[in-house]
Amino acid sequence: MLRALTIQPEHIDGVQLIAGSLQGASADALKNAADKLRGNNESTIAVLATAVAADKVSVAVGISDALVKRGFNAGNLAKEFAAVCGAVAVANRIWLKQAVETG
Repeated sequence: MLRALTIQPEHIDGVQLIAGSLQGASADALKNAADKLRGNNESTIAVLATAVAADKVSVAVGISDALVKRGFNAGNLAKEFAAVCGAVAVANRIWLKQAVETG
């Protein structure tokens, strides 16, 4: 499954961020992959997502133990990510509805 993830990590203020999508992955597969990726480095955050439906995204966040001790919280990051995805999905539905209504 991880072989499908071909992005390069970003380094931001000493934190390695790995973010990407794993198409067709189950929620358990996302969690397992995020946990595996976070273990590769002391300062890693892994954010993985997959589209469950046209307007629904499943997301998993894994944070290395060292970053958790510094105050990073996987649940909070997942909620923020989901909110951003939801905002985009809602905006797209509104735009599509307006486009259909105006012809």
